[in-house]
Amino acid sequence: MMRCYDFRDHLAAIRVGAVGGAWSREWVELVIGAVDYIDNHLRLRRNRFVHDQWLAAGEPAQVSHFSPIPKIVRSQAHMARIVVPTQRQVRELSEITDTTEEVAEHKSYLAFLGDIAARSNPVGCSPLGLRAELGWASGGPNWPSVTPLRSRH
Repeated sequence: MMRCYDFRDHLAAIRVGAVGGAWSREWVELVIGAVDYIDNHLRLRRNRFVHDQWLAAGEPAQVSHFSPIPKIVRSQAHMARIVVPTQRQVRELSEITDTTEEVAEHKSYLAFLGDIAARSNPVGCSPLGLRAELGWASGGPNWPSVTPLRSRH
């Protein structure tokens, strides 16, 4: 049944579950912060890389990005709006690989939060204390280098 829902609906359900779960405020903020970062940053970057068109650029470490969706733009506030049919931007290949790595890191990060919630009732306990108990004090093998509090971008 969960396949019937859009990804953003899943994220909304996680937020509702966190707030409605009577967890400590620290846990709620940690979970919602992670979900908001995924929804507002990672999802948009991932979708751009998956759904837009990409071609090799002149340099080996660069790619050309074509957005297939026309955009309505206005160069200045007093100017008329115009339709720009496609936009081409040269980007570094590292943007794609960094996004892929960051998605994987946050997948592990959310799995960690879910694992903690499943092992113990996080009401009134510190996520950092539980993280240390499980050996994640300085980060785990897949602990995100970016959390909602430390963004790469």
